[in-house]
Amino acid sequence: MALKHSKEMAKGAFWSFAGQAGIKLVGFFYLVILARMASQGDVGTFYLALSIFGILSVFSDAGFASSFSRYVPYLTGKGEPEKLRALLKVSYAVVTVLCIAMGIAIFLGADSIADYFHNPQLALPLRLLSPYLLLNTLFFMDLGFLSGRKMMKEYSVLLNAQTVAKFCLTALFFLVIGAAIFSIAASFVLSFLLVLLLSFLYMRKPLAELGEKAADVDIAGLLREVVPFGLTMTTINSLWVLITCSDKILIGYLMAPQVAAQMVAVYSMATSLSMLIMIFPTAISLIFFPMVSELIGRGKKEEIIELCETAIRWIIFITFPLTLVMIAFPDSLLRMFYGDSYVAGALAMSIFTLGLFFRSLSTVESLVLGGMRLLGLELKVALVCAVVNVLLNVLLIPHYGIVGASAASAIAFLISTIMFIYYARKHVGFRFPPETLKALFAGVIALGLILLLKPYLSSGMAGLPVFGTGDTALLLAKTLRLAAFGILFMISALLYVVLLFALKSFSREDMDILSATLERAKVPEAWATRITAVLQRGVHS
Repeated sequence: MALKHSKEMAKGAFWSFAGQAGIKLVGFFYLVILARMASQGDVGTFYLALSIFGILSVFSDAGFASSFSRYVPYLTGKGEPEKLRALLKVSYAVVTVLCIAMGIAIFLGADSIADYFHNPQLALPLRLLSPYLLLNTLFFMDLGFLSGRKMMKEYSVLLNAQTVAKFCLTALFFLVIGAAIFSIAASFVLSFLLVLLLSFLYMRKPLAELGEKAADVDIAGLLREVVPFGLTMTTINSLWVLITCSDKILIGYLMAPQVAAQMVAVYSMATSLSMLIMIFPTAISLIFFPMVSELIGRGKKEEIIELCETAIRWIIFITFPLTLVMIAFPDSLLRMFYGDSYVAGALAMSIFTLGLFFRSLSTVESLVLGGMRLLGLELKVALVCAVVNVLLNVLLIPHYGIVGASAASAIAFLISTIMFIYYARKHVGFRFPPETLKALFAGVIALGLILLLKPYLSSGMAGLPVFGTGDTALLLAKTLRLAAFGILFMISALLYVVLLFALKSFSREDMDILSATLERAKVPEAWATRITAVLQRGVHS
């Protein structure tokens, strides 16, 4: 891969990673105040309502938002701004009408949906969240446009602004109104309204660059190309959303009504904490997909393969240390952050984390297939995994509860990874280079060593001090425990890097990316040179 692609990916990944890290950090404190201040019943009911909207939101964009990630960079790369502007106008008009209609339908049918789940409290968050469909869809269409223009800094700022707004509004509502389900849902919706207004400011400049005139554009022909692609992507996304939301919905439906809401809350908190390991895969995908789409437009297949191999190595390098912590210390982490009542989700968290790591291994392969418009293969993978996931949830939840739900998701993620790797190898020529296999092997060894050290590290975390009672004491205690979590991560990261170094798992391409990342992070040149010089010894010859 050319050096310019390394630097471009490093730059985009840096801003994406910084944004994702900020989101997870603020999101962590958001989950803490939910777990500590609101009842498990209210938390579980809110997440059940949000899961229902998660499935509905896939269909709320009529396939247009799904096509932005491909067609914004594709039309930009082809030098056709007039087509892009015409696409934007039609997309926003159709989506606005559709989302308003769906929101009204949910508002009017909230009582019937609540009766179906035997949870009368569910009607209130469903009504409160009904504007969420429009706000969320328009916001993510704006984000899709900014991502397609490779404006990753602005993209990250907006995502973090939404998370910060959600946290601040929730805390404010809890203090003024009380820690009830109304406060949780209302603050959630208002956070999207605020950032949607903010996103319009970031959209002004790139929209102006497209020009005002959209004459001589065959809109019908453009839609014939874009709409089938978008609808297929919507179908694929709906299946993935079904995989990620069906577990919570089926827990709420299949488990006894008196414990269902509490178990949804425990499972939601455990799996949300597991999602920390997806920070870097998500960051890579945000810059990787527009880069690949542009290279496809130029017919650069060899550069695509090299870019894919480099991206998957870095996903493994950065994701594995956090995965080790999540798998080895789920009980300690849940107790530290959310309290003893959430420790019941420990085993489910370990299993779900492992499944997410499996899924991260196929992130770039699935994006390459999408960029090459091989959507039939993506649809096949998503359909198989969705069916497997739902069937396993139905079979396992009645007997094993939330552990069965996490196992169903993990198996579905593993199947998807095997299928994506197979199709990427067959149609694109993707291959796992030796450095990637070494990185995986180093991770397995590191996990074994971490498990051996677990008794000593767990006893240290159990001995962390408590600062009394009250909100200030709670904040101090959680900050200290967050620092302890950081130390755990640093220990696992150091152990993993040592093993990578010993197995010579780095390539010269990795050194180029590391140098570009250190430069982007404003690391002093002297320190950057020393770091690179040390890691050069771990480069295979």
